[in-house]
Amino acid sequence: MNPKPALIATLLSITPAVQANPVYRCQEAGKPVYFTDEPGLYCEEMDLKVVQPDPAEVARLQTRKLEQEEQEHQAQEREDRERLIRAQEEAARAAEIQAEAQRRMAEQQQWQNQPQTVPPVYYPGGFWPGYGYPVRPLPPVQPNPPGQGEPAPGYPYGTDRGTLGGQKR
Repeated sequence: MNPKPALIATLLSITPAVQANPVYRCQEAGKPVYFTDEPGLYCEEMDLKVVQPDPAEVARLQTRKLEQEEQEHQAQEREDRERLIRAQEEAARAAEIQAEAQRRMAEQQQWQNQPQTVPPVYYPGGFWPGYGYPVRPLPPVQPNPPGQGEPAPGYPYGTDRGTLGGQKR
């Protein structure tokens, strides 16, 4: 038994408006095609008898439809739960990031508010003197003898460039 004509008959018997329309069987590319509107050149009207649908089959189809809707509903609920869990995880992660940022800000403010009694890491000149070698004190520079002029302004140790310890070179 071919199920297609039975299916077509079942579908046509559902509403009275459809029962009035004839069904045409046509051949396109060697395959049967069914139309309810205008037939083509090589179409023939089918003689379908109206059959009442089997109540058990209708109940089975309705049960199947309800099961499918229930499965879709459960899948949607599962997706909603997963989406809610992801949103909660993202909110918790954002709260952790915010707490970490506040902790770092508090540490930075605490460090900035400490008195600067701790010696700096580097010497104020930008380097440690001696680079690991022992630092020897500079010998004292003798002042210029009277009458040889004053030291150049800003030159260290009170000598000008032309004298060595107050004597001309």
